[in-house]
Amino acid sequence: RMIVALNKVDLIPKDKRQEKIAKQKKKLQAVFKRTKFGKNIPMITTVAAPGGGLLHKEGPKKSANDDTVDISLLVKTLVNTLQVPQRVTRGNFRFAIDHCFQIKGQGTVMTGTVLEGTVHVNDLIEITGLGIERKVKSMQMFRKPVKKASQGDRVGICVTSLDASQLERGVACSP
Repeated sequence: RMIVALNKVDLIPKDKRQEKIAKQKKKLQAVFKRTKFGKNIPMITTVAAPGGGLLHKEGPKKSANDDTVDISLLVKTLVNTLQVPQRVTRGNFRFAIDHCFQIKGQGTVMTGTVLEGTVHVNDLIEITGLGIERKVKSMQMFRKPVKKASQGDRVGICVTSLDASQLERGVACSP
């Protein structure tokens, strides 16, 4: 799904605005028609910061063509069009490792994204590229300790007895 926001429309002179917007929408529809999105993509005109957002003592600078374009239509379109995917917590654990580093006295931390399933502290995981299994010692999400991580979570998983130089990227999963 896709939504196109045509921003800065206040910079187009009022007398030519509708014509130029229609022309741009037609060009974009022709481009998107050749993609998986199709030609019926919602296109919303908006002004994120009228007049370029330049601040003065009186507040934001008004553009010469200022007629406020309400952003509520964009918000409404976003709410009605986009949907939050359902997380699947059942099934085997699969974790995409994007970085690996050593913490002295703690172990090796693998950072990445949980692709499938759930993992808990003390679970056994397999690091497929190395063919080894390790126990999850601890986990953190955004510098806060957690007991479990599910599909879609970005997490750091700490394991012991793993040389960080052996692994930079890879996959970990349930054994």
